[in-house]
Parts: sequence; C-alpha cells; structure tokens
Amino acid sequence: MKNTKIGKRQILAIFVALLMMLSIIPVFLMGF
Repeated sequence: MKNTKIGKRQILAIFVALLMMLSIIPVFLMGF
C-alpha cells in the first residue's frame, strides 16, 4: 500500500470518466 496517492488519483479519474460517460450517453440518445 505504498502508492496510495496514485490509487486515489486513478479512482478519481475513473469516477470522472464514468460521470462524463453518463452525461454524454443521454445527449447521444436524444440526438438520435
């Protein structure tokens, strides 16, 4: 458990990416 900062950053990055995906999918569906 040495790379705690990197792990937290990765989790944050994944969380942000998921939020982006969730916000983009409805717009994509509405567009089509």
